[in-house]
Amino acid sequence: MGVFSQVGFGLVIAANISVIVWIFIAWHRFVLLEEFPQGWIPPVRGWCVVKYFKQSIKVLAVAWIISFGVGMAFLVLFTVLTNAELLPRAVLILPTIVSMFVSYFFVFRLGLVFPAAAIGHSLSVREVFLITKGKNGTLLVLSFIQIFGLIMTSWLIDTVAAAVPTAALATEALVQLFFSLICVSVWTTLFGVFVEKRELS
Repeated sequence: MGVFSQVGFGLVIAANISVIVWIFIAWHRFVLLEEFPQGWIPPVRGWCVVKYFKQSIKVLAVAWIISFGVGMAFLVLFTVLTNAELLPRAVLILPTIVSMFVSYFFVFRLGLVFPAAAIGHSLSVREVFLITKGKNGTLLVLSFIQIFGLIMTSWLIDTVAAAVPTAALATEALVQLFFSLICVSVWTTLFGVFVEKRELS
């Protein structure tokens, strides 16, 4: 029974992710190609979903490796300084914050491959690095806003959970959906500006 439960849970997670990717692809295509759905449900584009998954693995792998390396470097540095009694042990939380910030920065930077995959445009990670060269300021600001928003909403979820425990799960789901849609919109906008050379109106 335990095996079947784990398999069933895995299938539910896979189905959930597939639906989310399906929605993201529909939004990318709606904005970039002005593709209006012919009904209540947008068409399922299997090849786009598969390509989206492949690009997700690449982006997450690159962002995780870089953020992990930066986080470990800061951890070693602050551990040495703490042992030397130059900094309090509370400062050890900084490597986590720095690692998260670096991770979001590269996810935003490499996220251009997602709208590209949605509209059938071939765009590699290397090409994204070249396209976004010199745009670090914009991406840093976006990363800061995203992390600040996550911290504030985490506080909101904790507050709701303390007051109304039964509403915490629904609140968390809505917050995750909200931030997911923001990320998709930002990637779509960045793709339109950086790749297609559109102007912001």
